[in-house]
Amino acid sequence: MTRPPRPDADPAGSADDDDALERLLRASRQLEDPPAWAVDRVLDLAQGRSTRPATGAAPWWRRVLAELRVDSGGGAGLALGLRGAAREQRQWLFAAGDHDVDLRLTRPGAGGDAPWELAGQVLGPQAPRTVRLRRAEDGHSAEYTATVGELGDFRLPALPDGRWTVAIDFDDWTIELPELAWPMSP
Repeated sequence: MTRPPRPDADPAGSADDDDALERLLRASRQLEDPPAWAVDRVLDLAQGRSTRPATGAAPWWRRVLAELRVDSGGGAGLALGLRGAAREQRQWLFAAGDHDVDLRLTRPGAGGDAPWELAGQVLGPQAPRTVRLRRAEDGHSAEYTATVGELGDFRLPALPDGRWTVAIDFDDWTIELPELAWPMSP
């Protein structure tokens, strides 16, 4: 089915319509510039300069609580067609100001008694120094620390079941994540 011509349309077509369409197509093919902080970090890395901040503890007034944006737990496996997959992995995405935190919890070993591994990446204008994981349960004082790589990546292997708090330390401030728990309930 064809559309009837507009009453004011030129039956031979209009050069103005073609020019406008060409401008729209050209504009849609342009790439957006990356954020300035990303360009600065890449240039620093390429020139061999460290983007790692100086050491120092964050004062209590410089702590930012991250907001949970995505949690792969809670029955999403069935909705995604992953019925046969065991609940031996989970992903969380958090936002804290200009930074995003991607966490992935997996059980790389076989069996339900194998330890967990927490891997992640912090994306944003400033590179963190360390990630601290502390047991949140009474009577346990376990704490694990990982150094963050130049690209914001980290890994904490051999973690037992439990409830945990996560802190991501920058030069003079800290991102704190809400309490996390594993194993995941069915």
